[in-house]
Amino acid sequence: MSLETEMESYQHYINGEWTDGDGTETFASENPATGDQLATFQRGTEDDVDAALAAANDAFEEWRELSHIDRAEYL
Repeated sequence: MSLETEMESYQHYINGEWTDGDGTETFASENPATGDQLATFQRGTEDDVDAALAAANDAFEEWRELSHIDRAEYL
């Protein structure tokens, strides 16, 4: 008797939204203690990285204007 479980699949989180990105390749994450596959992740492309960096740069412009107290409220 075997139990089949559906493996979780995760997207990229870019600019405050979950996105499939541009790529089609995926990779599996494994539990190092057991070798069991835990989830699959979409492999990012150069365009995905560029989009994430642009979003981070845009967010930084607003973030750096916040006081340390305001930043702490987010954390």
